[in-house]
Amino acid sequence: AEVGYLIQMAEDRLHFMRDRGTALEALSTAVTRMDRIADPALAPLRQRLNTDRQLLIDFQADNPLSVLDRLEAEVSKLRAFPHEDSPPKTVPEVPGERAPISLMDKVKATLSQRFRVVHHDETLNALDHDTVERHQLELLQLRMEALRLALLQDNPRAFRWVTLEIEQWAKENLGSERAQPVLAALEALKTAQPFPKLPSLKRTLAMLRAILSKKDSES
Repeated sequence: AEVGYLIQMAEDRLHFMRDRGTALEALSTAVTRMDRIADPALAPLRQRLNTDRQLLIDFQADNPLSVLDRLEAEVSKLRAFPHEDSPPKTVPEVPGERAPISLMDKVKATLSQRFRVVHHDETLNALDHDTVERHQLELLQLRMEALRLALLQDNPRAFRWVTLEIEQWAKENLGSERAQPVLAALEALKTAQPFPKLPSLKRTLAMLRAILSKKDSES
């Protein structure tokens, strides 16, 4: 029963989380438990467990960062032009008699020495177009870093989520013509399937259940 629990835990870790490290530890413990049981009927299962364990040791995640080359090339073409802020507008003084300075005027004068006030023609759109575009490109670069991290961590769920985020970003921030190369690179990335399928332990579990069922019928 303990061996079956360890094998099932390893299978769940592989299937649901791609947690190869924990699965390998569980299988190694199962192999140790099997070695302590001197039962010739368990020899096929013991051999199968050792084979599964070796498969996990030899498994190499075939998800190199090179699969991102095409997408990174398209993203690198998206450049915002530098923007120079226009100088603040100044209000010319109107000649005339100087009015007495009120308390509010004194407060404004004091604040003006500490803070720089810039007046914009469109108060609801104070950020210029180039500044907004640079900000959006920075967000895109953060998503690209998240893609690299998902590959390095062998995390296909995070990878799929970030690719959807980039696809949505391209549709919302680029025109159809500029978005097309980025979307094509994303589609090619999905087709590449950079995350290989991990070894399955279902046959090993089936073998264990068959052995236990046979022992129960004989007893």
